[in-house]
Parts: sequence; C-alpha cells; structure tokens
Amino acid sequence: MEAEILSFELKTQNSLVRWLLRIGGVLIIFHLLNLALGKPSWQLYRIFDVGAEANIPTWFSSLLLFFASLTAFQCSKKVSLKLDRALWFLIAGCLLIFSIDEIAMIHEHVFTVIREQLLPPKVQEAIVAHFKETKWPVVAAPFVIVLGIFLVSSLKRLLKNSPQAAKLLLVGFGLVIGSAWGLELTENLMNEGALLWFWELERVAEESLEILGVIFIIKGLLAQRHVLGQLENSHRTFKVKEELALR
Repeated sequence: MEAEILSFELKTQNSLVRWLLRIGGVLIIFHLLNLALGKPSWQLYRIFDVGAEANIPTWFSSLLLFFASLTAFQCSKKVSLKLDRALWFLIAGCLLIFSIDEIAMIHEHVFTVIREQLLPPKVQEAIVAHFKETKWPVVAAPFVIVLGIFLVSSLKRLLKNSPQAAKLLLVGFGLVIGSAWGLELTENLMNEGALLWFWELERVAEESLEILGVIFIIKGLLAQRHVLGQLENSHRTFKVKEELALR
C-alpha cells in the first residue's frame, strides 16, 4: 500500500512540474506577444511584463519559491541527523527569503543602503561611474559567493546518495543565481541606443531562466522528498519484520 502511495506521489510530482513549466511558458509568450505587437495596451503589458514588479509573473515566481521552501522544509522533517535537518532548514529559510524578496525587492534596498552607508566614498564613486543601471549586484558579490559555497557544500552532503536530485538542484540554483545576479550586471551594457532591443531580450532571458531554475529546484526537492519517503518506508518495513521475528 505504501509503495503504491509513493508511486502515485511520483506521478503527481511529475505532472505538477509539467504544469508549472506550461504556466511559465505562457507568461513568457504573453510578454513576447506584447513586445511583438508594439505594446498595444500599456496596462496589459504592465500586468504581464516579466521584468516589472507586483504583477502576475512576479507573484508566480514568488509562489514557486514559497513552494520550494515548503518542500525543503518537508525534507528536513524526513531526516534523522541533526546537522542534516539544520541544513535543510537553512535551505528552506533561504528559499522563503527569496520568495518574500521577489515581491518586496528587499535585496535592492539592503545592498543600496550598504553601498551608500558602509562603503568608502571612492568605492561608491567607482561603482556609480561604471555601473549606471544596476549597482546592487556589485555590492552583493561577496554574499553571492558565500551563498554559493554554502549551497554546494550542503547539497553535496545532503544528496550524496541522490545523484538525480543533486543534478537538478545544482542546475536550478545555478540558473537562479546566474540569471538574477549575473545577467542583472549586463543591463549596464544594454541600456541605450542600438542595444535597447537587446536589453529587452536580456530581461526576458533573465526572468525565463530564473523561473526555469526555480522549477528545476522544485523538481529536485520533490525527487529528494520521494527518496527520503522510500527510505522511511524501508526502515518502517524493516522494523516491522524485526518485531515479528522477535515474537
């Protein structure tokens, strides 16, 4: 019976991931159609603009990250070692912060305050001179490096027996960080003149890769939750057999 439940759970997870990909694809298509038609309705474009804030794509990304956080938290409940549980809890916390940040834009405000209040004046002047559009990624670079090291080392420990989940999560986090932080820097090179059209494509690529990355993370976390469920089932079966043998 438990094996059947796990099998049904796996099918449901695969179906969920497919639907998330479809929804993400539809949002990107709506954005591209608005661009191709010359933005016939500003209100409609604003609702589906993947580079804007407080609209449908933003809320979709936030909900994806929240679901990923919830799944990571469920993984923390399925492990017995305290360190593993703590690492899963921290990963869940990071994803929850990302989910809130998607709506509240906390990172831009925080790193702007750090740049203006904590960095030496000459460093501030250099950043402003060389990065006219987006400055927060420069200040965030050390934090991104620390986050990357934490994720790689944690996932290496937590997923040592789950190569599929490890691959999905590493690719997913790589896409999210690479698009949200790395591609954000390129906006400084594509903000005027003949490169304006390329800037629009860069924004689409950035948000598309970010959505795809979070879906990869969700798929990896669901795969790991399934593996942990199988281990729980095996341990439970072993205990039952052991108890029966002792009677």
